[in-house]
Amino acid sequence: PIFNPPMETAHYELGLALRDQDDLPRAREEFQQAIALDPQDKQAHLALANLLRGEGKGEAAATEFGQARQLSQNEINRDLAMGANRAGVLLAVKKEWDTAIEQFRKALELKPDLSEARFNLAGALRETNDVKEAVHEFRKVLEALPDWPQAHYELGKTYERSGALEEARHEYREVLKYKADYGLARLALAEAFLRDGKFEPAKAELATVLETDPNNLEARYALSAVQLQQGQIPEAIEQLQVIVRQKPDFAPGHNLLGVAYAQSGKVDLAVTEFRKATELDPNLVEAHTNLKLALQRRHPAQEPAPPKAGPL
Repeated sequence: PIFNPPMETAHYELGLALRDQDDLPRAREEFQQAIALDPQDKQAHLALANLLRGEGKGEAAATEFGQARQLSQNEINRDLAMGANRAGVLLAVKKEWDTAIEQFRKALELKPDLSEARFNLAGALRETNDVKEAVHEFRKVLEALPDWPQAHYELGKTYERSGALEEARHEYREVLKYKADYGLARLALAEAFLRDGKFEPAKAELATVLETDPNNLEARYALSAVQLQQGQIPEAIEQLQVIVRQKPDFAPGHNLLGVAYAQSGKVDLAVTEFRKATELDPNLVEAHTNLKLALQRRHPAQEPAPPKAGPL
C-alpha cells in the first residue's frame, strides 16, 4: 500500500525533494502550501527561511526564522504549562488547594488556551469556596469549548453551591443536549428540582435515569425519598426493597425502608431495618433515633397505676 501522509506533510516532503533537485521556485511553493495548511508547522517555516536566505531574500527569510523561533518557544511553553498543570493536579489530590491554584495559574500564564488547566483551576477555586471566580473560569472554558459536557456539569455543580438552582438546571440541560446518557447530569438535574420542591419534574428525571440504568441505586434511593414525601408509601417500599437486595450493606437504604415501614404501620419490620442500619453504620444518627422511636411505639411506656384509695 502507498503511504498517504497528511497534505501539509506531503507538501513539506515534496518541497524538500524539489529543493534537493535545485528546483527552488517549486520547492518554495510547496513549503508555502504546507504553511498555509498548517501555520504551526515549524519545520516548513524553517525550510522556507533557509531557502529564502539562499535566494538573497533576507527580510522574508528573517520573517520565517522569526515564525520558527516563536513556534519553538510555544512548544517549550506548552511543555512547561503541561508540567505545571500536572503539578497542580497532584497538589489537588492532596487537597493543597492554594498551591494547586498557583500551579494552574502558572500553566495559564505560559499557555492561556490550555483549557485543561483552566478547568482544573475552576474546580480548585470552587473547593476554596471562591464560587464567583470559579464560575468565571468555567465560563471561560466553555467559551473555548462550548460542547464539553463535563465543563457544563461542573459549572452546574458550582451554581448549585451558590444556591443558583435555575442556572444549575440550565447547565445540566446543556450537558444532556450534548450527551443524553450522562447519568450524573440527569441525577443532578433531578436533585436541583428537589431542592426547589419541584417533585414531579424530579421524579421524571429520576425515572429516565432508571430506564437507562436500572442499577443506579442513587437514583432509586432519591426516587423512593420523593415517593415517601408524597405519601406514596407502597411505591417507596418497593423501590427500597430493590435497593437493599442489590446492596445489602447500604445503611441509608435500610434506614429509609424502616421509615417507610413505620409510616405504613409495620413497626416490627421497621425495627428490623433500623437495627440493620445501625449495625452497618454505627455513626448513622438518624437510624439510632428512628430505632428508639420505633421501639417506643412498639412498647409504649406503661401508664402509671392510679393511686389506691386510702382508708376512709
